[in-house]
Amino acid sequence: FGDDQLGWTGTLPQPMPRSPVIAAPAPRASIIPQERGSIAPPKLMQSIRPLTPGQTVIEQGPLGIEPVAPWFPEATGALDDPLDAIERRIASLEQSDAAAPERSRAWLELSRAFRAHHDSLDEAARAAREAASADPRNEQALEAAALACSAMGEPELAYAYAAAWAELLDDPVLRARALVKASEYATRAEKDASSLRCMRLATDAVPDDPLLGERFARALATRGDVPGALRHARLAAERYRRLRPEAARAVLSWATQLAPEDAEVATDYASALASDGYGEAAVAVI
Repeated sequence: FGDDQLGWTGTLPQPMPRSPVIAAPAPRASIIPQERGSIAPPKLMQSIRPLTPGQTVIEQGPLGIEPVAPWFPEATGALDDPLDAIERRIASLEQSDAAAPERSRAWLELSRAFRAHHDSLDEAARAAREAASADPRNEQALEAAALACSAMGEPELAYAYAAAWAELLDDPVLRARALVKASEYATRAEKDASSLRCMRLATDAVPDDPLLGERFARALATRGDVPGALRHARLAAERYRRLRPEAARAVLSWATQLAPEDAEVATDYASALASDGYGEAAVAVI
């Protein structure tokens, strides 16, 4: 499927010069942090303890107790930041103009490290976007950038990355998953037409998935397409019947409430109720 189907232009806002496809955030102020200082052992505490009335003495150690060892271990060197090695490698790769996939993998590793070691969502998002910018065909980088931008409250950027991610996927199930995420982001970004297109494409990718069909039906109903919603609700119920009859009844119940006057939907709902042993309810529907 092409960009016109997704409603996505193929270019994110404010793209980086090195990639016309995916925008990357502004570079970090410094890739390699300054050297950390070392930890020096603390000074021994000085205490003042009265001995006799009017007489005091200053002694070393906590309340006259001779320490047998320093309170803290001796410093052995500078503290190591787990990100230092990755950032140095990125600096080397960028300076040597390394291949795009290699640079992208390094940036993605940095993004994951920021989340794992510093729980820094904004830096993780920045690094994920750099990874997608370095190699716009890195599926993992696009997915990570979409998730990070969504978590940062940037649904429009998240939608753009998710749409680009979906474009790369050949497996129908994986493509449908990416399209559903893109649809969710588009809805949050108030891009209703794009959201609906993504759900339609997801349903087309895996036509036998009743859950996708039900979600598409509900999306159509939200946007006022009642006939389309009823059509896809009936199809979803038919697919649900084999494995989840209770889900089929639920979809048909929703469709009946959406269009109480629709005879075909009422008949399907009554038939489902009767088949599952709810004869009295089936008669009441008719």
